Amino acid sequence: MRPRRGNVWAGAEHGRTRFPVSKTEQSGHRTQLTESEYASLLGKARTVCVAAKVGLADQLASGPKSALELAGPMQAHAPSLHRLMRTLASLGILTEQRDSVLR
Repeated sequence: MRPRRGNVWAGAEHGRTRFPVSKTEQSGHRTQLTESEYASLLGKARTVCVAAKVGLADQLASGPKSALELAGPMQAHAPSLHRLMRTLASLGILTEQRDSVLR
């Protein structure tokens, strides 16, 4: 069965897969997201979803803590938790303070 035009699996145009998600540029024209833009947005959304599922915001509500301090109460792998927190900091959701303490 051939996918419908505009469907996520609809193939490539000029070597770049086009997705049905649209964005508005500064010029006011609507354009479709490229595969890499869509993947980037999806990765950011998944990162925020993982943080919500593990309850990271609840753990940080009482104040800034390092991944090592949070790993025990959250029953999480400290290096993986640190990578998650650094990624959230790169997205502007957390801020990194001295000695890998994030809030």
